[in-house]
Amino acid sequence: MARGPKRHLKRLAAPHHWMLDKLGGVFAPRPRCGPHKLRESLPLILFLRNRLKYALTYREAKLICKQRLIKVDGKVRTDMRFPAGFMDVIRIDKTNETFRLLYDAKGRYATHRITGAEGNFKLCKVVKKAVGPKGVPFIVTHDARTIRYPDPHIKVNDTVIIDISTGKVTDYVKFDQGNLCMVTGGHNMGRVGIVGHREKHPGSFDIIHIKDIAGHSFATRLSNVFIIGKGTTALVSLPGPTKVLNGIICVHIPAVEGLNYVKKRIVEAICEGGNRSIPEIRLPVINMPVVEAHHKSQALIVVGWKKQSDYSLHPLVIGEPFRAEDIQIEELHNTGNFSSGVGIFGVNNGCDQFDDILSYGWLNEYDIRIKLGHSTTDGSNLSPVKETCDFKLLYILDHVTRHKIEELLSIIETRYKKLSFELANVDLQSQEAFELSRKGPLRQRILKAPMIYSIVLNSFNPPEFTLTLTSIGETETFFFDFVREIGLNLGIFMFNHSTFATCCGIKRRRAGPFDDRHSLLIKHLSVRNIMLNMARSHKLIDYYRKNVNSNVIQKMDEINIDEISENQLTEVLGDLQEAEVDENCIQMSFDREYTTINNFLVIFSKFFLKTECYSFRNFISIFLILIY
Repeated sequence: MARGPKRHLKRLAAPHHWMLDKLGGVFAPRPRCGPHKLRESLPLILFLRNRLKYALTYREAKLICKQRLIKVDGKVRTDMRFPAGFMDVIRIDKTNETFRLLYDAKGRYATHRITGAEGNFKLCKVVKKAVGPKGVPFIVTHDARTIRYPDPHIKVNDTVIIDISTGKVTDYVKFDQGNLCMVTGGHNMGRVGIVGHREKHPGSFDIIHIKDIAGHSFATRLSNVFIIGKGTTALVSLPGPTKVLNGIICVHIPAVEGLNYVKKRIVEAICEGGNRSIPEIRLPVINMPVVEAHHKSQALIVVGWKKQSDYSLHPLVIGEPFRAEDIQIEELHNTGNFSSGVGIFGVNNGCDQFDDILSYGWLNEYDIRIKLGHSTTDGSNLSPVKETCDFKLLYILDHVTRHKIEELLSIIETRYKKLSFELANVDLQSQEAFELSRKGPLRQRILKAPMIYSIVLNSFNPPEFTLTLTSIGETETFFFDFVREIGLNLGIFMFNHSTFATCCGIKRRRAGPFDDRHSLLIKHLSVRNIMLNMARSHKLIDYYRKNVNSNVIQKMDEINIDEISENQLTEVLGDLQEAEVDENCIQMSFDREYTTINNFLVIFSKFFLKTECYSFRNFISIFLILIY
């Protein structure tokens, strides 16, 4: 039986944030015992070989460390397996570079370059506070530092600022509401936001609610929160763009194109705009050896040095910051390629809000175009025709009229309304059923079950007609079957003739509070428009979340999109004070003064411009007469 600590680590069992390729070998470098845990650290060999590309092999990384060129928190580290962790400062004096290990927007360690002045300090989270032997108070930080005689006001979960050269505490930041923090664990690792309220659960984990800069709120455990700034100002520079593209967006789905095409265009717009917004990286210049063969022994020797750009940091080598595989996008309503209209999509963590949105019971409004006379294999007019009928004969016999279609639709609507009461376990003859029906349609108890609340016949132009249908939990297949049943119920079996119906188009006009005014067109997809639409969608969802009724679906009033934009601008520019401006004067810069003009002259000038019957000389003469 083996004894002692483990000495090996399989590559497949290594932490995912190391980003090791699966086919690169069997084993991965196992970190030594140090100040950080194995799954929360990054060995120096991976930092030099996989991230900076300063070493190409295991042996080269070992030689670099043995030359005492690498310093971690001001101390030389010769072990290439030393575990560097969160907030550690790595300095390479030979290249005059300083790095700080921070999590990026995807929860992975980023090689964040910092200045030499910023590398003189680091932030540490207090994880323990106690009193040692002889009554000496001390605190323990997240990187295993023990600091004696700290400030009495420093508590657990606070952040202390430590001078790397001396190891002393220079300042501290309290764990309070309104301070900037970074999540260091859990599903939201790498997200930056403002600390909100704290939920205390005795005997369990305390939950902290955080709000990021995009206005989205999320919750995580107390142990995962690391304070990095006072108020909204960070004490350290953060790596790249933070994870702010999380939320719900509304995009118009074009006909025939389908969901996959729309999702692909959204991802392309995010990646293209995000990569364009990041400034171009200036490649550092390094010295490369010039190697030639010896004229006698043919051995390779270094004959000189040349300066060239370090292509290890080039985007073609390390990839673009925004990549399609890193962006998660899902749809709220899984319609097929035949449907079009308003579409709700979740981006990244916005997909987690779908369960709550479905529980609200938002009603969807559709326009369905139907054509009588033939039947297809799947119910749409794009598939092959399976059966046909003589529609003219049925129309002459007065069996397909507007009145009969409306009568059939009212019967279907009544049956669905009765079904909604049965699913809610409410007796139709009771007072409870009357009170619920008076308030509005009943809310679905079974999520994603199709239910129709209203059907209206909009236009009737035989053999085509259009329906406006309000439903919940519908699918494209449900609509095809619904249209087929309408056609069969309208027909008669006479002279071997019957009526068939085919769906020619499905357009979603409204999805809960979202309609055509809130949706983005494909040609308008950009990072700026997506983030603006995401902010508007967040305000809409918050507004309707406050008016949710557990039993019935209340009719939602329409909100003008201009009001949402005005509220958003008011929040940003609310601190600006408008100067008092006289209505009859003009104020401009450059110390110019303008006298007040008589109201009569203003009216007269407007009249002159409208009539166009006066010459310029007549206007000047009349103007002088009025003045004098």
